[in-house]
Amino acid sequence: MDKQNDLILRLQDEADLCRNDGASDIAALLDEAVQAIRDRNHDTQVGEKWREDSRLETWFPLTAERLPALETDAKRLDWLMANSGLIFGHGWWALKTYADTAPDDPLGVLDWIDAAMLRAEDADARNEELAARAN
Repeated sequence: MDKQNDLILRLQDEADLCRNDGASDIAALLDEAVQAIRDRNHDTQVGEKWREDSRLETWFPLTAERLPALETDAKRLDWLMANSGLIFGHGWWALKTYADTAPDDPLGVLDWIDAAMLRAEDADARNEELAARAN
């Protein structure tokens, strides 16, 4: 890094000399070279940090914070697509037609389905319990 800093200082000195001598076009080119070296140094430093720690939480903390909820929604959508031809076959608005308790917002369908799944699981558990008692 010292060699690059030395090079930057030398190029800046040369650019100043060129400006003083009226060679502003050459000074501008030297200034561009200095900026290119600085950009490359920055990119190299970022790359080194990435190689040391490329966790999502480090580089994209807001995404990392939202990811668990998004993964949960994705699982719910997968279930919905696999188990409900009514909703995706006819659109969520068809659900509103057939179910008075369905939400007005299409995104609220996921919560509505979760509640319906819990009710279905409770009913299945009750039916299994009744069947066990009958036997």
